[in-house]
Amino acid sequence: MSGATLDGASMVETVLTKVYAVGASMRGVDLSNAVIDRADLDGVDFTGSRFVNAVVTGTTFDGADLTDVTFEDALIGFEDAKRLCANPTLKGEGRAEVGCRGGAAGP
Repeated sequence: MSGATLDGASMVETVLTKVYAVGASMRGVDLSNAVIDRADLDGVDFTGSRFVNAVVTGTTFDGADLTDVTFEDALIGFEDAKRLCANPTLKGEGRAEVGCRGGAAGP
């Protein structure tokens, strides 16, 4: 999936295990109820995407654009939350949904 364009796709209940999607465009994608496990999502543009009730474990989001992303009721591993909270594009409600503490980094 590296470099793929999936903007606006419905990926509800999708299982993404060991996916390599570096540099993909996934703007406005609905990943509700998805299982995202051991995925490399570095540099992916997730602007406006939804991870509602998703399970996220062992996944990297380095350099991903998480602007206006929703993680409502998502189950996120502790190490994954630390990595997500370190991403400066995760702001506002998204940070609270991930469980980030105040400031730019740290859960």
